[in-house]
Amino acid sequence: MSNMPRKRLQVTMREDLVEWIDEKVEKLTFASRSHALEYAVAQLKDSEKQKRCKEPRVPSARGDDTVRDLYQDDMLGGEAWKETEKHENACMQKK
Repeated sequence: MSNMPRKRLQVTMREDLVEWIDEKVEKLTFASRSHALEYAVAQLKDSEKQKRCKEPRVPSARGDDTVRDLYQDDMLGGEAWKETEKHENACMQKK
């Protein structure tokens, strides 16, 4: 993992998942709970990027503006749409 700045947060998880993480920490698979969660989220992020590059973009039946409007109305205030556009542009440049 990189040496990027970290931000403290609180999470609520199912008890069985916390127990599994604690077992992995005890067996030294992960250094801490934070390390386990950071690793899992990084893996999910990487797999999402790979999936997006492999799959062709399917435009909305109502047009791309409708899709963008839906993303802009989400809790991220349009940030999800910007990230999607940025990623798709990067995928296009690789081809």
